[in-house]
Amino acid sequence: MKYKITIKEILAKTIEIEADSLKDAEAVATKLCNNCDVVLSADDYVTTEIVTL
Repeated sequence: MKYKITIKEILAKTIEIEADSLKDAEAVATKLCNNCDVVLSADDYVTTEIVTL
């Protein structure tokens, strides 16, 4: 029998953003990610999850 297994590696980085509101800070973070100004690497590894489909 064959099984489909998904392996997810989770990376995370916390950055400080100065803004007038949480919504503005999230918009800045999104822009930074979209422009590749914040790049996650193996140093940002948090955990691995195994998911059975």
